[in-house]
Amino acid sequence: MSGVYLHLIGRQLGLGRGCCSMLVKRLKNTSTSICLLLVDLPITRVQAEFQKTFPATRLHGGIEDFEQSASSSALSYQSADKYWNNYSMLSCLLYYFGSNHSMFQDVPVTILGLAYYPVRIILNEWNVYTSLVSRYSKYYEYSISDITYRLHNDDIIDLQRWRRRSQQSQHKLTALVDFINFQLEEEPTQKRWTLVLHDIRYLQQQIEIYSMSLEQMLAVATSMVQILDSRRSIVEALHIKRLTYVALVFMPLSRVASLFSMGERFLPGQEFFWIYFSISLPLVVFVLLLSAAPYHKVSKLCKRK
Repeated sequence: MSGVYLHLIGRQLGLGRGCCSMLVKRLKNTSTSICLLLVDLPITRVQAEFQKTFPATRLHGGIEDFEQSASSSALSYQSADKYWNNYSMLSCLLYYFGSNHSMFQDVPVTILGLAYYPVRIILNEWNVYTSLVSRYSKYYEYSISDITYRLHNDDIIDLQRWRRRSQQSQHKLTALVDFINFQLEEEPTQKRWTLVLHDIRYLQQQIEIYSMSLEQMLAVATSMVQILDSRRSIVEALHIKRLTYVALVFMPLSRVASLFSMGERFLPGQEFFWIYFSISLPLVVFVLLLSAAPYHKVSKLCKRK
């Protein structure tokens, strides 16, 4: 197994969900619209059970800026208030809307126009999620080679969880594509959504590939667990058989020893101590022969007669 994936053993993935809602209301008898934007707060702490809380940080250092990078000369003159907190979705939206406010001055405000930046931020998170699914998929591919030493029922449960998550992710991305296509029928001039749809289709294809890979690994892992369980039961049966032979050897010896222990002349070093071996050893041989007798063949012969 590659050392890159060793730290994933025994770890559980926690996914934090956020909500971004927009309500657009056009004022009566005017061309002005008001948009109410509701965004969840950044997740900074998570709670386990009822009293335990743990600090939480965003993966990969927050939301990546997808806008065109400013030149070094323009960046040197940029004021401090232009820098934004990429850990907060609200801060990112305020930054993008403030930097591109001219887009909403000459054209009427539409749902697609307002949803462009939230969707781009969401796709950035989906890209990170797809990379994470790819990493876990490769982790399970490498771990199957060492499946004898580390595969347990918990791994089967994890694979089932990832398959369910992949199905839910496909459904959510499909719903997003349907929403965009429905709005594009009313606003066909929104050309920039073409690349967004290409990005969504790419994410769907990647998640579908990883989902199929995880589903195949689930079938392989399930069969391997069954093989390991059957092998373990065979080994346990062999151990029980050996213990049975040990018991068959020592039980006649202990039985004879208990019978002759009533007389002092049969104790070790006394004159009749040899009688213990002359009786116990043939008895042990007789018991072993009885245990090794082919009783199934004898029963078949009796049935034929």
